[in-house]
Amino acid sequence: MIKGSSKGMKSFKHVWTGILVAFLILVGLGIVHMFLSRREHFQDAGKRIVVNYYFLEKCPYCVAFNPEWEAFVQQAGNTVQANKIDGGSGNVPPYVKGFPYVEVVVGTEKPKEYTGARTASDLMAFVNDLK
Repeated sequence: MIKGSSKGMKSFKHVWTGILVAFLILVGLGIVHMFLSRREHFQDAGKRIVVNYYFLEKCPYCVAFNPEWEAFVQQAGNTVQANKIDGGSGNVPPYVKGFPYVEVVVGTEKPKEYTGARTASDLMAFVNDLK
C-alpha cells in the first residue's frame, strides 16, 4: 500500500459524504417547499368560486340575459371564474333542464343553482353571500 493513500481515501470519503448530506438537505427543502405550495393551492381551491352560465344562442331568455351576464363578469373581475357554456355544444350536465341556467360552485361543493333575479347585481350578491 502506498504511504498516505489511506489519508487521501478518508478525505475523499468525507468530501462525498458532505456532498451527499448537502444533496439530501436540498432534496428535503424541496419536498417541504412543494408540500407547502401544494397545501396553499388546495386551501385556495376550497375558496375558489366558479359561476357557470349555460345558454342557447336562439333562446330569447338567454339573449335577454346576455348583457346582464357580461355586466356580472365585469363586476366580478378576478374574484370568480365565470364560464359561459353553449348548451347546444353537448357539454351540459344532465340536471340542466332549461335555459338560461346559472350555477355557482364553491370549491369542491356541489353546484348551487342560481334562481334569483336575472340581473348582474343580484347574481353578484348571491355569489358574495357564498364567500
